[in-house]
This record gives sequence, C-alpha cells and structure tokens, in this order.
Amino acid sequence: DRAATPGIAWVATDTPATSVYVPFFATAQAEKLGPYQKGSRFQLTRESAWWAFNFLANWMEINYRDMSNIVIPAMQSLQDQVDAQAAAAEDAGSPDALTAAQETIQVEVVKKWWNLSDKLVAMFTDGYLNECAGQPLPQKRDAEGCQVSAGIGYPKEWLDMIGFNFDIRPQAVRPGPVIPPQPEMVVVDQSPKGAPWLVLPLEYPVTVEVPSL
Repeated sequence: DRAATPGIAWVATDTPATSVYVPFFATAQAEKLGPYQKGSRFQLTRESAWWAFNFLANWMEINYRDMSNIVIPAMQSLQDQVDAQAAAAEDAGSPDALTAAQETIQVEVVKKWWNLSDKLVAMFTDGYLNECAGQPLPQKRDAEGCQVSAGIGYPKEWLDMIGFNFDIRPQAVRPGPVIPPQPEMVVVDQSPKGAPWLVLPLEYPVTVEVPSL
C-alpha cells in the first residue's frame, strides 16, 4: 500500500479545503525544497508556496459560491497528477529520483496554482464575471462568445433570508423566517490515504467550466 510507505509526509501550506498536498520524501535532499522554504507573511511573493495557496483562498472570499465550483475540481485534478508522480518516484526508489520528483512536483504545483489565481482574478474582478471560454453562467455573450462585467447577483434564498425588497430607502436588514437548506459536505479518503479532501455532493449545482491548469 503506497499510503503506508514510511518516510513520506504530505504537506499543504494553507486551508485544506482549497490546497493541494505535495510529498516530502525522507531520503530526498533537504535543501531541495524550492517554494516550500521561501516566503514571509509581510511580503507577497510568487516564489512562495504558502502565498500561492493563501492568496487564492483569500480571493475566493469575494465569491466563494462560484469560485469553489472552479477551484475544488481543479484542486482534485491537480492532486491526482501529484499522486501519480509521487507513486512513480517511489517506484524508482533512489534518493536522487525522489529528490528530483519532489522538486519538480513542488515547483509545478505552485506555478499552476498561481496560474489559476490569475485566471480567477480576471474572471471575477469588480464583482462581475468576465470570461471567454466555456459557459459558467447563463449570460448573454458577444459574437466571439465572451462576456464582460456580467452580473452574478446573489442567491434568491439569501435575498429572501435578509428580507430584501425593492424599496430604495435605507432600512435595517431583517433576518427572514426560513433558513435555506445547505448542501452537505462529504469527507472521503483519497490518496494519500488519511488526507481528507472536500468533496461537493453531486446535487450541488456545478455550472462553471474548470479552466485548464
């Protein structure tokens, strides 16, 4: 069982719900840690793994509902790629092979996560939706299939819950009588074994095309 192999640690630098775990092999060269040994909380840098995942997790706070439909599938897809690379490195077995694989995996993961961040910054800037690939939301498009500053809006359930109406006069927000049902979050075991990933149930409306990393 690969998950039970001693001498390997799986590490994610930010919130597990939106982070990819990378392997650290005990017999790999300690100095070959790349973006996982760089960075400071006081200065953003694209050379740091922590900043890559922390930045995207914070950016998702702008519109977690729609961004999670992109980030979570992308996270799971990239995790599968990492697992396959780690398994191949373990099969090779030599310290040099493990060191090379560890460094390659870590650099690629951070690079791809920054690329995903860049796409989401452009896609959801100013609180609107801007994109030219796929059809994330049912909005009108131009002749080239693009949409710019498309309104996203708030869920009807949320508007009902806070007592929203069309009265333009200032008024205090009043909680509604009914709290809308929330999709259950299911934790399942995926490789590496024992590291739970956040998985949305099938009935959750995934309507956004996942950008290619």
